[in-house]
Amino acid sequence: MINSKIDEQKAEIMKLEYKNALSDTKINQRNKFIILLFFFIITLLLMIVYIYFQNRKIAKLNKNLNESNNTILKFFSIISHDLRSPVGAFKMIIQELNQNYDYFSEQDKKQLIFESGKEVNNIYNLLENLLTWAKTNRGEFNLKFEEVINISNELDEIIKQNNLQLKTKELKIEKNYEADLIIETDRDMFNTIIRNLLSNAIKFSLVGKSIEIKINKFSDRIELDIIDQGIGMPSVIKDNLFKIDKKISRSGTMKESGTGLGLIIVSEFLSSLKGTIKVNSEENQGTEFKVILPLS
Repeated sequence: MINSKIDEQKAEIMKLEYKNALSDTKINQRNKFIILLFFFIITLLLMIVYIYFQNRKIAKLNKNLNESNNTILKFFSIISHDLRSPVGAFKMIIQELNQNYDYFSEQDKKQLIFESGKEVNNIYNLLENLLTWAKTNRGEFNLKFEEVINISNELDEIIKQNNLQLKTKELKIEKNYEADLIIETDRDMFNTIIRNLLSNAIKFSLVGKSIEIKINKFSDRIELDIIDQGIGMPSVIKDNLFKIDKKISRSGTMKESGTGLGLIIVSEFLSSLKGTIKVNSEENQGTEFKVILPLS
């Protein structure tokens, strides 16, 4: 009798142990499921966040791309418009010479040839700036820093290249810089910057006036100023000088055409050289461009 009760108790204990073991197994499985579900939800949330930010990044890239495309289209629209003027003028002069050459006096012929030369020069300068701008934006214009560049020699050479335009307007160049001023920079970029700024000064100078080129050297930089006595510019033009999608081109004092592309190139090249440019100008008061370049 006693043994039977003991056996029943043992059976009951075994049942309880079995139930407890089964319950623990279920609890462990449930806990594992909860942990797996938790990690799944976290992973899903991370994927959603990642996709969200990727979509934002793609949307931003698409927006920038569209803005860039619109800017370039607007830019080329401006270029096309400004290129038409000198090409059209050159075409008319050639047609006039071709049709009425025998009826013109020698003086008239010389004048027409002179005018055609001006238009060809405008077209050439525009194409040269376009090629330079395209090379820069394709990354083909690599920086080549040279230890010894004599700025005064480079400036003298650039002035010589503009002798014809200077004589045409009876302009005088005032040089206020040392004879042997050395700087470490990219020669081609530096020359392109100065050539465009001097060309701009000549274009808007009044006949018979002067253009001052001044250089001040400091311990960490040089400041190069090109100051003309020309027609100056209103603030609406001055504020948009270096923006590629803004039409700021206008005729010079002898009806010279231009696109403003040269100043865009100046700004981009100075950015590559870690330099800056400042503009001071008022209508009918002339213009000063100040180029600041680091010495190291």
